[in-house]
Amino acid sequence: LGQVLANLACMSAILFICSTITLKFLGFTTDVIEGLINHTISHSMPALNDVLREKLTNNILGIITNPLFPGTLVVTWIIFVVFNAMIAQALLVKFDYNLVTKPNYKKLTLPNWISLPFVGAAVITLFSVYVNGASTEFFGRNLSTIFSIPYFFLGLAVIHDLADSSKLKTLYLTLTYLVLIISGGPEQPNWAAIMIVAIGVLDHWLMVRNLIPHAKN
Repeated sequence: LGQVLANLACMSAILFICSTITLKFLGFTTDVIEGLINHTISHSMPALNDVLREKLTNNILGIITNPLFPGTLVVTWIIFVVFNAMIAQALLVKFDYNLVTKPNYKKLTLPNWISLPFVGAAVITLFSVYVNGASTEFFGRNLSTIFSIPYFFLGLAVIHDLADSSKLKTLYLTLTYLVLIISGGPEQPNWAAIMIVAIGVLDHWLMVRNLIPHAKN
């Protein structure tokens, strides 16, 4: 699973770079995107009055033109792919149709090479902030978001592994996912997700999971 997550992140990063360059080359400016949104709304909801149509257009435009929209879109897609695969695997195991052994998600590990693009994207982001380069920062922040996904799942694996050593496992995991869901907002970073990514990075680089008593055995 770790190798699959790393490959998905790399494929998504390549697709993001190629699509961004292509859209820029084709002249997809904010005005063009606004015109396409307005045209789509006008034809799909002709009964909508001008005030509501303009408000809806501005709301959609605000979401699409958000600097982190591409990275967020990719992250959402990868999360859905992974969870759908996990559900499918669970059903195959339940009905005894699985061809391979059910993976132990709590023992997830990542390939070492995934650190290179992750650190590279973070360096690009920091450099662009220092030199005030908007385009470079756009690429750096979105690539950092995309390459953080494998570490996010690794962090969740560590949290589940840690929960197994607690007598309040259900409460512990419920609170974790509740905080993850309500943390952050449309205009604010999800600090819980960032903390989970940090846990994944620490585990990948320092093997903090070995500090869990039962994980050593």
